[in-house]
Amino acid sequence: MIRKFICLFVLLLPSLASADRLILKDGREISGKVIYTSDQIIVISNPLADPVEQTILVSDVATIVHEPFRLPSPDERRKGFAMEARVTGNFFSSNDAQPLTLHSSPGLYIGGGARLTPLFELNGGLNWVPVVGSNGFEVDVTDKDNKIIQSRRYEQFALFRPQITGRIYPFYMKRSWPVEPYLFGGYCWSRLEPKDSGDALTGSGWLVGTGVLRRLTKHLYLDAQFQYDSMGYDEIQFSGQTSPLSPGVNEKEYTLSLGISYRI
Repeated sequence: MIRKFICLFVLLLPSLASADRLILKDGREISGKVIYTSDQIIVISNPLADPVEQTILVSDVATIVHEPFRLPSPDERRKGFAMEARVTGNFFSSNDAQPLTLHSSPGLYIGGGARLTPLFELNGGLNWVPVVGSNGFEVDVTDKDNKIIQSRRYEQFALFRPQITGRIYPFYMKRSWPVEPYLFGGYCWSRLEPKDSGDALTGSGWLVGTGVLRRLTKHLYLDAQFQYDSMGYDEIQFSGQTSPLSPGVNEKEYTLSLGISYRI
């Protein structure tokens, strides 16, 4: 029981512990935290590198070295591929004279990326909001000569917003920080589909934001993020046709999200 408690404490609070190195008689070195010793064996754990503890025979050990604990260097731990999933809270506003007034709605973001260097990461993904209510939106469908063909009124939408972003980690050299802040910016496309109509409002825009990663295990991270989008909807699709949206709609979106990032 005592041994299990010590193991759990080391797993949860690695940054408060000291590190150890076992130098074996065959020249190999094993780094981590010694959590159990006896006359015959030494048990060492390194949860950041490997969640499985190792048992070493005392007869195989030449030296035990105690050192201050440190995280692996950025080049060791902060390059590779990532998969992300976050629950989102989406808030909307518009300054248009006749705005498209959308209500706050929950959604889901799914994406991935590649951290090319410790400083820079390239990401892409989709933000999906299945139901977005509104105060009602009326739009005139026009032809190429700007002649009104018909008018439409929409109450509820589904939102699909693919995006591509570049992410910068300005403090990647801060090895001792338990969290890693980042900044990002990029471009997005948006598609608002009015419910039960077969129509769609389409547009694009730019986005910026900030976030923070918190390491949970070797590959799993907690990811919290704030994102601001400036969108312009300029086309409407209806009855198999695409027409200019007149007047166009400018929409601002603010997204708070929290989820998990799996990093290889």
